[in-house]
Amino acid sequence: MKNLIAIAALMMGWGAASAAVIYSPPVRNQNDSVVGCQALNTGKGPRTVKAQLYEFDHTLKHEGQLTLGPGKSQQVAFTSEQVFGAYCKFTVPTRKIRGYITLESVGGSTTHLIHEAR
Repeated sequence: MKNLIAIAALMMGWGAASAAVIYSPPVRNQNDSVVGCQALNTGKGPRTVKAQLYEFDHTLKHEGQLTLGPGKSQQVAFTSEQVFGAYCKFTVPTRKIRGYITLESVGGSTTHLIHEAR
């Protein structure tokens, strides 16, 4: 009976680690600002995250991948080109990684906008 429950659990994906894909809402920038895909690791161990920044027509503008330590946050992909309807696609190993799209001034100064990816 225990083996049957274990097999059913594996078939349903219970207890199995799987990557998730989350998307941010779209934003538009102007020539003097940067759109970025920022990731935050809320877990207890290091995690690798991939981010892709797309324009509204699904044109890939930038992509990156990095490993974040626990409690760390870093921009994974970005562009300073003017974009319309840009959004971030994050591929994450766990829901302990949160993704955000940001809009900030060139030079990394004040963040003007931040939206969480879901």
